[in-house]
Amino acid sequence: MSNIIILTGSMRKNGNTALLAQRFADGAAVNNNVDIVSVADYKVNPRFALYLHFKRIYDILYLIFYRMP
Repeated sequence: MSNIIILTGSMRKNGNTALLAQRFADGAAVNNNVDIVSVADYKVNPRFALYLHFKRIYDILYLIFYRMP
């Protein structure tokens, strides 16, 4: 059993990317722990691009090491 994090980068929360990610998660969840993380759930401001870049890396590492069982 593996831990899988699916990162979606679309700002459209219910768009095609989210649908595709959900279908993949449904199939992968049979034998794995699956979590979907969407950029649409976070406030992204291009004026702070460098700060957000490092914050996203921190958030991803946090999800990998602390959120997944």
